[in-house]
Amino acid sequence: RADNVVAYQSPKMGGFQALAAYVTEDGATGGGDAFSINGIYKAGPLMVGAAYETHSDKLNQALGSNTTDVESSAVRLMGSYKFGEAKVVGFYQSTTDEGGVAGADVDTWGLGASYKVSPAGTVKAQYYKNDKTVEQSLFALGYDHKLGKGTDVYAQYALTDGSLGIGGSGHGESVSADGNGDTDAFSVGIRHKF
Repeated sequence: RADNVVAYQSPKMGGFQALAAYVTEDGATGGGDAFSINGIYKAGPLMVGAAYETHSDKLNQALGSNTTDVESSAVRLMGSYKFGEAKVVGFYQSTTDEGGVAGADVDTWGLGASYKVSPAGTVKAQYYKNDKTVEQSLFALGYDHKLGKGTDVYAQYALTDGSLGIGGSGHGESVSADGNGDTDAFSVGIRHKF
């Protein structure tokens, strides 16, 4: 999470809500900045949204992504629809000059579904794929079980290919790909919302 973020979240207006954030230029970002905007519309069982984010060349350099003067940006579209105990979700993202590397353009798409099997239990599945030089994909299957208000336990299994790792970034130890470029991991945990 970036330091020195200024953010605004609009009130909900007829099912629509906008969010915007600006990462200010400072020493932690190497004098770089970033801007993000997101709009979400919810009506009954339907949710759709779109987002745009850009990182300056100096921010990319501070993150250690590159040594050239290249900005990066991404556009994301997402949606979900709930019917009965089931929910389906879709996701598409187009990234230009990913990580500040010129010409590193990547498209990623994903599909997901969940089904409430009991008042406390939900089964979930997701599949994501991108079109990097070495294509990468991820499949995950999980189960969430509510223990009470704000507390649930979960179990999940994930499988990736294309040299993708699993974990890290605050979610436990990162698991690296094997000699075939595949990775799989099983995790269990408990979440509590304060």
